[in-house]
Amino acid sequence: MRWPDQENPTRPKARIRRKQTASRNIELSLVARADTRPFKDPLGDGLASAVGTQSSAFADALRSDADALPGTYWDGAADPAPLGLATGGLAFSNVRENANSVIFDALISSGTRNPGGDRFADSENYFAPSSIYTCFSVVIKSASEAITEWTYVNADCASDLVADR
Repeated sequence: MRWPDQENPTRPKARIRRKQTASRNIELSLVARADTRPFKDPLGDGLASAVGTQSSAFADALRSDADALPGTYWDGAADPAPLGLATGGLAFSNVRENANSVIFDALISSGTRNPGGDRFADSENYFAPSSIYTCFSVVIKSASEAITEWTYVNADCASDLVADR
């Protein structure tokens, strides 16, 4: 991807690949370089800042909730209420590692909407879900233990995180 002004530091310097998979899901890959910051979203910015770091240390930091990325780690067993997803937020779970990658699941919650509508006096009640969730997996690839790129892949939400929220 080329931006009109490559010297503009506010635009991400990443190549975006779009691939249609067999299941008709669209997979977006951000092939990042060390100078790929800043992104508009905190997760993308955090992933960009991780480029060049040791992948196993990054996975350990995710599991320990040591501010590796904005959001909160959920181990899959604890009560998810303290994650604060009812007010909106980001949660990570199911961190797994193999030889050249770290994979984790992410959930972004909109928070609970006011069922009576928005702040405008003439608004109508919502006829949509009270909360919206976006779930995906992040595949972080590494070479010689250093993070080189990441990919977002569609995934189902963990039922414990979205139940009765």
